[in-house]
Amino acid sequence: MLNPQDNQAVQPNSPLLFARILWFALLISQFMLGFLIYFIKVPTLPPETLAGMDLSPQGILRTFMTQLQNQQSLLLTGGAIAVGAAAFVVPKVRHEAARRKSEPSAKPLTDRQRFKRNFTPFIIRLAMFEYISIIGFIQGFVLPGNPVLFIPFLVVSVCLHLSQFPKDIGLGLESMDSTPFGL
Repeated sequence: MLNPQDNQAVQPNSPLLFARILWFALLISQFMLGFLIYFIKVPTLPPETLAGMDLSPQGILRTFMTQLQNQQSLLLTGGAIAVGAAAFVVPKVRHEAARRKSEPSAKPLTDRQRFKRNFTPFIIRLAMFEYISIIGFIQGFVLPGNPVLFIPFLVVSVCLHLSQFPKDIGLGLESMDSTPFGL
């Protein structure tokens, strides 16, 4: 028999359903960057460049490591790493501030109040993960270089994004209260 609380995600007016739809839309937007590279940048490349592209994991890693010798690429990659690390700290700080603000009231929070309190840190974290794929897009599309450079950033960003699938009304942020940096 289904528990009404387990059925919460399928209710049309559920905040959790809204969070899942938004999560999915942000995930798809990262892949849209890859489609832009594939359909706009790749057709403009000379045939000899296309022939020299190695799409194997080793080839992508080799291309990435070679590109890191470029100062612009190194700075952008460093920024992506910093933002990826900060994505676990900044939402926690925002969550803690919201939690402290709601603590003076002795009554427990309703599901909608918990969702409202946790939604902003959840979105901040997803936006910071998407920034990583945007840095890859800049390196693979905007800067002169190999479009393959987008792939490592996309993989890291999508893996981090997938780890934040909203499973409950707390959006995975209630665990931040007991674990360091929400890990």
